Amino acid sequence: MAKFCTKCGKELVDGKPCNCSNNKVTEVTNEGTIVNQILNLIKGMFTAPVDTMKSFIQESNFNNALISIGISAVSAAIFICILCKEMFGALLDLIGVSDPFAFAGSSADLEIPYVKVALISIIVVCATYALMAAIAYLMSAKLFKNETSYKKMITWLGANAGLLTVVYLVATVCLFIHFQIALIVYAAGSILNLCYMYKGLQYACDTEENKLAYILMPTVLVTIFIIGFIVPKIMM
Repeated sequence: MAKFCTKCGKELVDGKPCNCSNNKVTEVTNEGTIVNQILNLIKGMFTAPVDTMKSFIQESNFNNALISIGISAVSAAIFICILCKEMFGALLDLIGVSDPFAFAGSSADLEIPYVKVALISIIVVCATYALMAAIAYLMSAKLFKNETSYKKMITWLGANAGLLTVVYLVATVCLFIHFQIALIVYAAGSILNLCYMYKGLQYACDTEENKLAYILMPTVLVTIFIIGFIVPKIMM
């Protein structure tokens, strides 16, 4: 009678022990607490990004992806609030104002609406993820006839959100050190994220690599156009 591994269920060959315990690939599964899953996702995006995305990008991780996106949105809001503060201070220095109260007349005039800025930032970031997932799904499923789903696209972006969370937090810390360093960190993280998005898209829509650029670039450009140009005009 055939014997099977008690850990992974794989059939054992000639009674030899299974090598599943020697597998060092980082996997994100539905086991363990949500906190551990998100931490494993973030860690995996730096230690084994391709293997982590391959494991995470599946519909079963939809809820975890939403949590990852939410955490990324909050970290982005923190970064934007501190960035506004630093930019405001830099503006006062540029025009030669050493006493901000003398410049504005009262502290109320200088108060930055951090709560409003944070809320708008979170909404915009979440809307960007939702819109990007929708466009990528339409491009992949309707135009290129690939088998995928909107939930799977969300997990694709949720995996990358783990990386961006760290980028936002590190860039926020760098803002207290040097403004230009923070911008360099953010730019470098954004470029790295774009590279990971390109690779992860292959697992999200199960398509050949030659078509990835034709799905990713229109997705990014259309999202930037809608969020950057159309939404502000609607809100005004």
